[in-house]
Amino acid sequence: MQIPHCLAFEYLKSMISVGLSSIHCGGFDLDFVAKGERTMRCLCIGLGGGSLPIFLANKLQGCHVDVVEIDDTVISAAIDCMGFPKIEFKTFPSDLRSETLNAMCDESHMEVKLGVESLSHTQCYDIPRRIASSMLEFPLRISGFEADAVMYVGHLAGAKQSQQHYDLVFIDAFNGEDEVPVDFWTRGGSFLTGLRDLLDPHHGTVVVNLHTDLPPPSFLERITGNFGPGYDPLLPGGKRLQEISQAYRDKLLHCWSAGLSEDEICGATFTVAVPRQQNICLVVCRGIRGTEGNIIDNLSSAALSLENILHVPFPMSKRATRGFQLVHG
Repeated sequence: MQIPHCLAFEYLKSMISVGLSSIHCGGFDLDFVAKGERTMRCLCIGLGGGSLPIFLANKLQGCHVDVVEIDDTVISAAIDCMGFPKIEFKTFPSDLRSETLNAMCDESHMEVKLGVESLSHTQCYDIPRRIASSMLEFPLRISGFEADAVMYVGHLAGAKQSQQHYDLVFIDAFNGEDEVPVDFWTRGGSFLTGLRDLLDPHHGTVVVNLHTDLPPPSFLERITGNFGPGYDPLLPGGKRLQEISQAYRDKLLHCWSAGLSEDEICGATFTVAVPRQQNICLVVCRGIRGTEGNIIDNLSSAALSLENILHVPFPMSKRATRGFQLVHG
């Protein structure tokens, strides 16, 4: 059962804490979004139980959330068993043109109420009156797409007439081996290229959930100190995690679309550790500037401020900078 203001897992609390704190101290004032006085566009890749988009819509009255999930079984489980609202997840076929997808995104930002049957998921379930009332206190500004995220991002970025950007992106998706799909971090691939173009050039922020139980560097690499591309011995979590971190930094922080030179880096990339779980949050924020110490101080200050603004039921400030490590080039 979903309770809008609660997040059950530590890694979700950390993703929310560091993601919202980063974009807030990066120049995007969430106080206005919380009151519905400013619009914010979020993209959630990977639905899970659906608690992350519900939390965002509940706490930020001006936030519109697009959810992309490739597995219809996950969608059915979230709606039929986990209390996720019955919205229609629009199917994204492989031959859908970019302009059609763009129109779908524009049309789907509408208020959806509990009890409205989805075209795909119509199974009924009972919601306790107290929880249902809580969920209906805010308009559920959530749009769903049953789609391959690589294809979705590539097509949406390719829509020439689209001038919209995502302010904040959460990525929580893994393949059958419990790893982030290779297509999500291939340096020359369509996903990172499209994500680069879809992010707001001034404050756009991406948060990626990563697992730390990845293969460590080889014995030869450890004794020689000659590590493969993208490996930083100071970062936790194994060689694969560090390669992913470097790929996101190099691709998303080259902000040529903001009028800067193609080789100029704007923003910062860093990781924070999740308490009591084997997870790392990778963060890329185009609005953050300063030294490591300044960034940590600013994140902590932003997290404390947001705890009061959003009335978050967990200490964001303890999670936003836990195990902070900059990702260097």
